[in-house]
Amino acid sequence: IQILLKQATSEIDTVAKTFYLSDGERQMLISAGVGQGLFFAGQNHVAIQIVAAPFEHEIITSNPEELQKIQEEKAKEAVVLPQEKTQDASQINAQPTQPEAAKQ
Repeated sequence: IQILLKQATSEIDTVAKTFYLSDGERQMLISAGVGQGLFFAGQNHVAIQIVAAPFEHEIITSNPEELQKIQEEKAKEAVVLPQEKTQDASQINAQPTQPEAAKQ
């Protein structure tokens, strides 16, 4: 089992010879997007697209714009969370009491 993802134009000839790629497969690997490629199982070649789950994507992304957005979101959470925890604790400790007349 093998997976080939996007290939540089300068390397595609070597890759094509090594893996016996058709012209269509060669072109596909040159123009492939992120997560797109070929899956090999024995002599069978199949086009694939790999999609990460959101939590996986956050861990593995190297896109500078996405990394900045993740850092900004975490900074916002760090500011909001302490306030929320304080509110939650005060709600737990402040249990309403019923007047004596309402209990009867």
